[in-house]
Amino acid sequence: MRNESGLKFPTVLFAVVALFLAGCGGIEVKDMVPESTDTGGKRFEQSLKIVEPIGGQKSVFGVQDYVENEEMHGALMGAFEKANLFASVTDSGTADLELHTEIIEVAPSGGMNMTVAFVTQYWLVDPNTGEEIWRKGVNARNEERLSETWSGAARAVKALEGAVRDNISRLIEALASAEL
Repeated sequence: MRNESGLKFPTVLFAVVALFLAGCGGIEVKDMVPESTDTGGKRFEQSLKIVEPIGGQKSVFGVQDYVENEEMHGALMGAFEKANLFASVTDSGTADLELHTEIIEVAPSGGMNMTVAFVTQYWLVDPNTGEEIWRKGVNARNEERLSETWSGAARAVKALEGAVRDNISRLIEALASAEL
């Protein structure tokens, strides 16, 4: 089907969709890091190594609807560096403790407002013995309203970023009160 300018309708539709998706952007690691994770100073004298998470997935065409392992790793590094909960935080070499992460589920649901549930399992391991010394499952939800973000794809990304941010914040709160 051609219009008066000679362009085929599917070509025009494809161009419009491509422009729409390009304007939506993807997930930003910095937006998954809680703004305030300071626990009032170092709580633990041990160093912490953040191990590459497992369970992440690449998003499919269109909307960013999953979190990749590298993105989660970056968000955890940023949050723990900000939190000042451990004597030092690294992602390479050795440390006194290792934080392991498994992304269990990313569950978007929506309509006019977009909600994302983000479920993870975290555990601390003593690398010298291989013994697990602490474990916590964390479930967080975040809703992005139509009135806050007009674009559906952008709403989905913001809801996902917020769910990850809330999840990490709950992890840090749980660790801040843990006896290790």
